[in-house]
Amino acid sequence: PSSTERYQIDPAEVFPKVQIIPGIHEMTIAELKAEQADEIKRGDSTHPTVIAIHQKFSFPVACLVMGLLGVAVGIHTRKDGKFASFALGLALIFVYYGLMQIFESMAKGLYFPAYLARWVPNLVLGPGALAMIWWRSANAERSVGLKLPASVSAWFARFTPEGQAQAAQGKKPVVVVKIADVGLPRPKLLDLYVMRQYLSVVSLAFVGLLGLFYIGTIVDLSDKLFKSNATTGMLLDFLWYSTPQYVYYLIPIAILVAVLVTIGTLSKTTELTVMRACGISLYRLAGPLLVFAALWSGVLFGLEEYVMADANKKAMVLDGQFRGKAPETVDLTKHHWMVGTDGRYYYYENYAPKQRVFLKLSVYEVSKDGFQVERHTYVDRAQLTRAGWTGGPGWTQTFERTGTKRETFKRRSLKLDSAKYFETDQSEAQSMTVGQLQQYIRDLKANDLNVVTYQMDLQRKIAAPLMTLVMTLIALPLGVTTGKRGALYGIGLAIALSFAYQIAFTAFGFLGAAELLPATLAAWAPNLLFLAGASYLLLTVRT
Repeated sequence: PSSTERYQIDPAEVFPKVQIIPGIHEMTIAELKAEQADEIKRGDSTHPTVIAIHQKFSFPVACLVMGLLGVAVGIHTRKDGKFASFALGLALIFVYYGLMQIFESMAKGLYFPAYLARWVPNLVLGPGALAMIWWRSANAERSVGLKLPASVSAWFARFTPEGQAQAAQGKKPVVVVKIADVGLPRPKLLDLYVMRQYLSVVSLAFVGLLGLFYIGTIVDLSDKLFKSNATTGMLLDFLWYSTPQYVYYLIPIAILVAVLVTIGTLSKTTELTVMRACGISLYRLAGPLLVFAALWSGVLFGLEEYVMADANKKAMVLDGQFRGKAPETVDLTKHHWMVGTDGRYYYYENYAPKQRVFLKLSVYEVSKDGFQVERHTYVDRAQLTRAGWTGGPGWTQTFERTGTKRETFKRRSLKLDSAKYFETDQSEAQSMTVGQLQQYIRDLKANDLNVVTYQMDLQRKIAAPLMTLVMTLIALPLGVTTGKRGALYGIGLAIALSFAYQIAFTAFGFLGAAELLPATLAAWAPNLLFLAGASYLLLTVRT
């Protein structure tokens, strides 16, 4: 027969009490101050505890700031819908936490006081919300009154007509010379109205997209920053030098979004119908938008020609340092020195990464102590083959204690670093201006090298800035047909069109690189295709 036995178990032995050490965000203010005192005694950094202490005060204040922002953006007479308000609220939250993360990183890098890091979003957005409420109240049913001190009011009164009239009493009369109006062309009232809406959407779209790029870059490189592989200064320098390239990518997308939303909003609010009834066609309405599109094209070309080449080189060097790569870059625009491995130094006039060909290459091999050149090898042309690097004609000069020996050869294998060592992750055309790329193509042609891809890159440098005009033309008729679906639909359509353009840009690039299409046609094909589509839509839409 079975029997039942009972055992008494002490729960404290089975489940011993474990001392749970609270994290920095679970501590009270008193515990945080005690932890800060211990860190000072140990000589450790006190930035995390200081930030955590001030966070306990700044977050409650943030509730008031967010409430003021909600009032500020809510005082208006337009009916944009729930989704627009939701998107705007997310944007404000994004700005708040973006500022918080940026200044926290700066505080950890000793570039900003730690006790102010958590307060910066409140200090920036709070006064901005108050200014916005004061400005918005002018369009509301009841304005917000702000009473200024008597001394300040008296100072402002000096600039009013009554104040100036009182100040002019007892003074000598002055002669006023009136100049007749020359009648220069200037925008009409309708143009100013459309331009104001267009610029507001462009600014919002551009700042939002640029913020996404910054956040993505910071997140991508944050592990390098926190592991001490990079400093905050290096990260800020990388963002600074990468900004021209970001701006170059984002301007066409922001313009496409702005035109779609502007025309769509005018169509949704029936303002476009009223304009048509007054005899104003869509073509006339598009006048200021096309002027701005031409200005943006000039901005893109100026960035590419005068800013991006140098900035991309510096950003590439910093990116290599972040990722543990060699800091040297392949400069294709001038004679270049480069440090190799195993005591080698390279000097060359030109290098074609796509063909993996050096022109006029010198290889210096130095002693282990680095104070003596042991061998100097020169070749007119060096190329990577299946057997390795080979070059010729050239010569090798050996420096020995007994004298110098020189040996000439027509062709021989060369001991160089791997091809990957000389290559970069960035397209070499991005690091050159139009004039430098033209000279580079001439140098490669003189040495019988294939220049198809570089000719296509040259044509793209001219065609890409005109994308702003093409995007404006295609967005005009689409904005009319999609206006009733709302601004969010227009934003989604803009993203889809941007992807379609990028796919066409990449596909024709492959066709041009494979020499299935002429280089010029491959570079201009995306613009021509979208321009043809825009022409068809403009001719069929109700103007």
